[in-house]
Amino acid sequence: MLHTKGVRRVGIVLAGASLALAVAVPALAVTSPGNAKKGKAVFVTNCSTCHTLKAANARGTIGPSLDQKRPSYAKVILRATNGKGAMPPYKAILSKTQIQDVAAFVFASTHKK
Repeated sequence: MLHTKGVRRVGIVLAGASLALAVAVPALAVTSPGNAKKGKAVFVTNCSTCHTLKAANARGTIGPSLDQKRPSYAKVILRATNGKGAMPPYKAILSKTQIQDVAAFVFASTHKK
């Protein structure tokens, strides 16, 4: 009987460890799609006239300073795709990949550790 309890305990511990790993791995594996290096070129060409972003040497004053706002990756995707206020939507101008690249660049530039 003692042997069975030991096996049961090991099984419970392993099940708990597997669950913890299953929860942790997706959280670590989820990364923002997009290439920040390519995104810089897209940003300079399309965004630097309006936005300030030190990493792109951009000093625009029409839109918000992205250095100050430090938008999330998802927020950049949303704004670049659909626009807001004076900012036009770029979904008909840039490809989905280009928007992801810009978002990766802005996020990486404003969330350095």
